[in-house]
Amino acid sequence: MKTITNQLTLVKADYDLLVKYVYSRMSPLSAERKSAEQLYEELKNADVHATEEDFPSDVVRINSVVEVQEQTTGRSLKYRLVSPGEANLRKERLSVYTPLGIALIGYKKGQKIKWEMPSGEKVFYIKDVVNDGQV
Repeated sequence: MKTITNQLTLVKADYDLLVKYVYSRMSPLSAERKSAEQLYEELKNADVHATEEDFPSDVVRINSVVEVQEQTTGRSLKYRLVSPGEANLRKERLSVYTPLGIALIGYKKGQKIKWEMPSGEKVFYIKDVVNDGQV
């Protein structure tokens, strides 16, 4: 579970996509139920922006290019966070519905997050976030 006390910051379109994920995986039979429950708890208190006009440029959202470092191993990863239909790890496109995608969305550069991954609890540091239109 994410233990950082910072609030998620989301644009409305991303919030709506995450709500769909949560409700589609809340079945007791779903293998992704635990991630859905963790995300649901965070969405309850999210700061949702109606438009991207006043949205912070350093927050991870759909189509962000994000570089993270896994704290135990020091391994750095860099992906564009995309909708599930656009995912392709060979092209460094990570679905927002993967455990790492769910863990990162709504957080900003410089934050650490703790999230239960399939291989156990991991801590990630968000090294950089680039959104389209940024130089």
